[in-house]
Amino acid sequence: MKKLSNSITSSTVAQKLSNNLTSIWSKESYLSQRILIYACTLLEEIVRTQAPKVSRKPSAWQQFFAKEMKAGSTAKEAAAKWKSRAK
Repeated sequence: MKKLSNSITSSTVAQKLSNNLTSIWSKESYLSQRILIYACTLLEEIVRTQAPKVSRKPSAWQQFFAKEMKAGSTAKEAAAKWKSRAK
């Protein structure tokens, strides 16, 4: 007889353990279990997609370029100004 681990770390683990059950008490409990596993799967997907993204501070070039574009310069003009400024 296999020893089952009591730790369920994800809905996938719960699904595998559910599939390996030797008996099911009733159809209602089986349906409830499947619904709970499905809800956990959806919650895991939400957590995965809503993870906070690391935001970096804009570089000096990005800040300069944004100011130049707002002022009406083209990208080539902004690049030329940046090069002449750096010398």
